[in-house]
Amino acid sequence: MQKISEKVGAIRVYFEIEYPLIIAKIPQDYSNAEDLAFRIVYGLKPYVSERFKIKNSEMVLVVISQNNKVVVACDDKMYRNHLLNYFHKPSIGYAQFYDNVEPQKIIDRLKEYVNISK
Repeated sequence: MQKISEKVGAIRVYFEIEYPLIIAKIPQDYSNAEDLAFRIVYGLKPYVSERFKIKNSEMVLVVISQNNKVVVACDDKMYRNHLLNYFHKPSIGYAQFYDNVEPQKIIDRLKEYVNISK
């Protein structure tokens, strides 16, 4: 099995960082957001924490596939609850899966919450 850092390099993940938001764009298609989570997100979260020196508990990782499947992974349930109010997608553990929501709408709501919580 490949280490996640090798896999990240091989698929050319593009990161945008607007602390605490880390947006990772994956140039591959996935059948659904849950598939994206199992294949990429759960391993990517600790890699991103180490690479960018951000505590797992402080990071809001938004992973977007090429075909716009989105996974939001964060330990802080307040971010996930904020998204729940708008998109009605419950959390499964520390992640939420979005198959049919425009990624920018999710990012905009997360940025909104960051500004509210300051």
